[in-house]
Amino acid sequence: MSTVAGVIPARLASTRLKGKVLLPIHGAPMIHHVYTRAQQCKYLDSLIIATDAVEVLEVCREYGDAVVMTSAEHQSGTDRVAEVARTLSADIIVNIQGDEPELDPATVDCLVEFMLAHPDLPMGTIGSTALSDADLTNSAVVKVVAEGGRAVAFYRQLPLAIDRASILRHIGLYAYRSDFLQEFTQLTPTSGELEHKLEQLRALDRGIPIGLVETDYRALAVDTADDLANVIENWSG
Repeated sequence: MSTVAGVIPARLASTRLKGKVLLPIHGAPMIHHVYTRAQQCKYLDSLIIATDAVEVLEVCREYGDAVVMTSAEHQSGTDRVAEVARTLSADIIVNIQGDEPELDPATVDCLVEFMLAHPDLPMGTIGSTALSDADLTNSAVVKVVAEGGRAVAFYRQLPLAIDRASILRHIGLYAYRSDFLQEFTQLTPTSGELEHKLEQLRALDRGIPIGLVETDYRALAVDTADDLANVIENWSG
């Protein structure tokens, strides 16, 4: 029986919205909302927040959330997750974004179920059918091309000659085989990754398959003050 661990990277020094993981949403910091949502996932055998900031560590402990300190030198959340994963006895590691306070536990479970059903895949992610016309031309919204349960391309700006029917909104939720996660973080970023600022291209550019689960989930990551205001106004609790 495979064991599954969820890791929530929580960097304090966010660039567009300072200290966003600690910003209050209806009485509790954002990171606590993410943690409590993730606790509802039925496949996670363990769950932990990984941070580089004493402030986050202390707040999480006040709320009773499992949290560990990691290096402040990591270049990405994936690197932070990989550090924690080295201390865990888990077959599958789920990287859960720390800025999605209304995380859908069922979507996480769908991804884990997919990875359990496809042991040949080193990693998997989510694509959503909730893609608006505005999203198609918005470079801040990452698009993924789906083909046979696999992600075959990721874009910020779509090429003109492309079948729009195969395009999904990419959801930044990842699951990795534990050993592959360590290998992945040791790989040199490819030119595609550096050009498009899409870490997943480090795998695709090398021909490493990425499984894709299709859902209708529209995640709302909090990247700006407007995003935060929108979450607060439309909070579902």
